Amino acid sequence: MLLASFTFYPNEVKATGTGATATEIVYNDTGQTVSEPGRLESFWLNVSVSGGTYSEPYSILYLKRTEFDKPDVNQFRSNTIKSATLTNDATYWKVKIVYNMLSPGPRIGNPFRISMINGKFANGETATIETRLFTKDGVELANSSKQLTAQTYVMGINSNDDGTIRGWSNGGSDTLVQVSDDQTDATHTHLKNGFTDTWYSYAENGKKHVNDTEVNGYSYGVDRRKKRTVLSLLPGMIWDSSLPDNSDWTYDPVNHTITKDTGANSGAPGYKLKFTIKHDGTQTVNENGYTDFLYRRPSICK
Repeated sequence: MLLASFTFYPNEVKATGTGATATEIVYNDTGQTVSEPGRLESFWLNVSVSGGTYSEPYSILYLKRTEFDKPDVNQFRSNTIKSATLTNDATYWKVKIVYNMLSPGPRIGNPFRISMINGKFANGETATIETRLFTKDGVELANSSKQLTAQTYVMGINSNDDGTIRGWSNGGSDTLVQVSDDQTDATHTHLKNGFTDTWYSYAENGKKHVNDTEVNGYSYGVDRRKKRTVLSLLPGMIWDSSLPDNSDWTYDPVNHTITKDTGANSGAPGYKLKFTIKHDGTQTVNENGYTDFLYRRPSICK
């Protein structure tokens, strides 16, 4: 389970030295430059006024519904906020934030958290938050926008970053496959020529290792682009595109590999593929009637 902690400082005053009427959105972490889709990111909505005191002025945040998850108004709370409500139209989520009062002086920081939609962005693509500040009577005082840059990751095998390629096993009966006598050769030491069985490949979203080609599994930052899985078949495996689950794989007879492109699945942090292998009779069977199958890993690639 991935856990993240955030610290907010309600009603924090950030002095600008100008006291001008203005509004802006900044990251809670001043060093942050990117956002991970699917993850609640922390921001400040800073507001200031000049020329008089305003009772119950309000801000509206405009978030495109194609870019952002539905906001939770409980993520908009501070001592200066009287209320936060959510409405929407066909294009935007609209969060209305009513302040108790705003007076001339330094900008007042109000914390909030929102998330970009997981699986909707490629790495480096952007989304925009728009905000407008109004008087209680709806007269616009200021506006600004904040562009967010998506940080996305790759798909691969989740393991330790220690230089060892472990691959993936489905476990249980898919690791040790029991075969009957009539599925082996006459000596019961090898699989029968032409024996077929079902295999799986699984990849997870994650941060690519430094020391090998696998990943540290991570739920956030799923890239919207298709994922390419390339599997190296073992010696003794025969590829037959007419077998179940094989028609949408591409076979390379020179390298003895199979390839499949998979579309993004609504930001799902992993995907599982299925195919059928035919054996040429050289795969050995151990003496308790089981044969060990090694599940090949996909390459890390987007």
